[in-house]
Amino acid sequence: MQRHSESRVWLITGISRGLGLTMAKAVLSTGDSVAGMTRDGNVPFTSEKLRVFKWDAEEQESQQALVSDVLQHFGRIDELENNAGYGLLGPVETTSEADIARLFQVNFQVNFHAPLHLIQSVLPVMRRQRSGHILNIMSVAALDPLPGSAVYAAAKSALDTLSHGLGQETSPWGISLTSVAPGGFRTDFLSPYSVSVGLQEAGSYPAVTEQLNQMKLRHGRQGGCPKKAARIIIETVSSPSPPRTLVLGGDAFIRTREFQYRLMNEMTLWQRDTAIGE
Repeated sequence: MQRHSESRVWLITGISRGLGLTMAKAVLSTGDSVAGMTRDGNVPFTSEKLRVFKWDAEEQESQQALVSDVLQHFGRIDELENNAGYGLLGPVETTSEADIARLFQVNFQVNFHAPLHLIQSVLPVMRRQRSGHILNIMSVAALDPLPGSAVYAAAKSALDTLSHGLGQETSPWGISLTSVAPGGFRTDFLSPYSVSVGLQEAGSYPAVTEQLNQMKLRHGRQGGCPKKAARIIIETVSSPSPPRTLVLGGDAFIRTREFQYRLMNEMTLWQRDTAIGE
């Protein structure tokens, strides 16, 4: 794995649990420094190279002040990892208005607006440095939604699309963008801390009910190892040619590959009409 000669500074949101917690520990083990964000300003470990900042992703006005505090302490920001997120699972038809409003007003703030505002606040710093890497943690659901995840996937897809468009804008400044699409990893993502499940009148959609039941059974037993995911993410930012999309986990690879096969087959089947000019 390639390494910079100097210690890098990572700004990572949501390090109190899950992949964010694992990432913070992995980054610190390489000798890099971490500016970690949590809602209450606490984490279950300490390190000389860790500074924890209290940050609420639902507060729209806190992003610039946060970046200023990080710069005052560390002097630079080399990597930004937008990790904090929240999910809503359930059939689209029967998902309540209250749940949808919570996702697209409060949780869309967490899943999209907060990362966007942080990116806007960090980009002037990275442009002055003429270097940097932004990692947006989305989900394989954004590439291949399963039954019951359509509304959640819609929010994550917005972050994925932002990453791909923004990456073309920032590349002349030496700033890379990677959209990270994890599959199932042994974190607490499927716990009530990170996801809300709406099952009102779900009987009309047995595939959704079955999928949600399977998710409950897999909680804590997911096949992916978060430590391995963290190591791969760190290798990605050390690469001279980092990917625009990083698919993580065996299940995510299978789902993404099958989606691409379906897409290519449908394009081949229908191009005889769609490719004809006016």
